[in-house]
Amino acid sequence: MSRFIDQANQAVNQGDFAQANQYLHYLLAEVGTQAESSDTVTTAAPASKLEQAQTIALHILQFGDFQERWDIAKLFPKFGTVAIAPLLKLLQDEDTETELRWFVIRILSEFSHPSVLPTLVGLLKTTTSADLREMAATALAESGEKALPALMELLTDASTRLLALQALAQNRSDRVVPALLQVIDDPDPAIRATAVAGLTNYDHPAILPALIQALTDPAAQTRQAAVTGLGLRATQLGQTSPIVASERQTGFASDAEKSSHNWINLIQPLLSDLNLEVCRQSAIALGRIGTDAAADVLFESLEPPDTPFDLKLEIIRVLGWMEATKALDYLHQTLVKHLTYSDAQPLCREIIAVLGRVERPDLQQTATAALLSLLYASPLNADLQQSIASTLGQLGNQSAIEPLIQLLENPDLGVRLHTIAALKKLNPDLTHLRLQQLAQDQTLTPRLQQGVAIALQEW
Repeated sequence: MSRFIDQANQAVNQGDFAQANQYLHYLLAEVGTQAESSDTVTTAAPASKLEQAQTIALHILQFGDFQERWDIAKLFPKFGTVAIAPLLKLLQDEDTETELRWFVIRILSEFSHPSVLPTLVGLLKTTTSADLREMAATALAESGEKALPALMELLTDASTRLLALQALAQNRSDRVVPALLQVIDDPDPAIRATAVAGLTNYDHPAILPALIQALTDPAAQTRQAAVTGLGLRATQLGQTSPIVASERQTGFASDAEKSSHNWINLIQPLLSDLNLEVCRQSAIALGRIGTDAAADVLFESLEPPDTPFDLKLEIIRVLGWMEATKALDYLHQTLVKHLTYSDAQPLCREIIAVLGRVERPDLQQTATAALLSLLYASPLNADLQQSIASTLGQLGNQSAIEPLIQLLENPDLGVRLHTIAALKKLNPDLTHLRLQQLAQDQTLTPRLQQGVAIALQEW
């Protein structure tokens, strides 16, 4: 044990903090091994060595660079509660550099000790450093239920409300819900959005009405949080009317409310929101609902020419991961419609790529059939032929082998190479045998003969 202390001290004197850190790791590992194998109380000698080790660690923490501080910070919890006092002293000294205080907060968050919580609360109230305030709030969030009273108090102060709310939103205690609902109408949109986003983590009767209310909030970030939460809620509570779902929790709802509301009707208007991110999250929320009716609404928003291109891409992706027959049919329809328009090629390539990510075997067959029906569509440029060939390879359906072999007749070298790569993925042995057979067939067109020859060379 002494040798590690001596070696660590020597490394510090030489300015090699990384090596000193390594020796301290060896020391603490040895102490841990001895503690596990001994039935006696730790003697004064090891305690003295640990004190020396802590002194070295504090030196590295104070004078090391960011990486050295990051590494040494991991050791402090192993020193136990005796490390808290010197760390608190560093934290409370306003002359201590911000980065060092940031590391101290991070270390203190590992300790469950009565002296830590008030210090973090006090720092959050007084410091002007955004980084320190954020780290203190995170540390309080990680302190669990014992930090709730302090965070509730900070919630009443306008200067600390947002940070306190962010910390509360990370806490998984149901006791947080009333506090989040309390600020749902706060004048600050950032606070409303944080509260709405935080509510999605809990199961409480008042949450669903709060999310529905927030869908019409004037702030885009709040609407975005609300529609995201509603999509998650729809998945959790099933496809029943949200009012009926709420009734199950609260015990009442009027007949008019039951008949006039459903998940899709609530979310659909936000697909046309002025904020693109709200639109994107609305598409994702409908995808989570996953019904044919949700696919209908998504397709309706995909069709209009004035729908933003980025939103169209998001809708295409959502329809793809819905993994539903109707959703794939809509993708096929869109692909057929736009295939010959040069300005729609990026959209077509995205649809083709999305079809290649289908995982359900029956839908893979559907996607394969859809792509094969387009493979020889005219006019179809080389880029799209390459994309289709690659996607057919990803889908792995062997019904594509013969059509892909015929595509080797294409004079474009890029198309041929993509086709060869796809064929190798389907059934390499069977395909190679088929190519060898075709190489002997004198009735093939010269172009196909050439394509087969290139494939065999590349195999």
